Amino acid sequence: MISVLLVEDDIINQKMASRFLVKCGMEVTVASDGSEAIDLIKGKKYNLVLMDLQMPDMDGCEATSRIRALDDPYYKTVPILAFSASEDVQDKLSLFGMNDFVSKPLRADEMQKLNQYIA
Repeated sequence: MISVLLVEDDIINQKMASRFLVKCGMEVTVASDGSEAIDLIKGKKYNLVLMDLQMPDMDGCEATSRIRALDDPYYKTVPILAFSASEDVQDKLSLFGMNDFVSKPLRADEMQKLNQYIA
């Protein structure tokens, strides 16, 4: 089963995205901020990370940079996609090590993009 780490601080967005991904046959683990995401990813190798950009304590860009700096090749290659309602951030995502962008809320047409990273 494909495992997804969903990093999102908003409870409503957590529930909506989780339900959508589970309906698509994926196993979802939720982290509420960047620090929790780093702790979780150190304990499990996920197939995909959906990373919110604006979160308290540690934002998604900082969390992604820290994940990419961890000492294992997996952390350099695991697909991390920005998960945001704001599309104007796409230009800077690669600077922090993000692979791509998906918009909130997740829609069926976004699945094609997710599938290219988990296939």
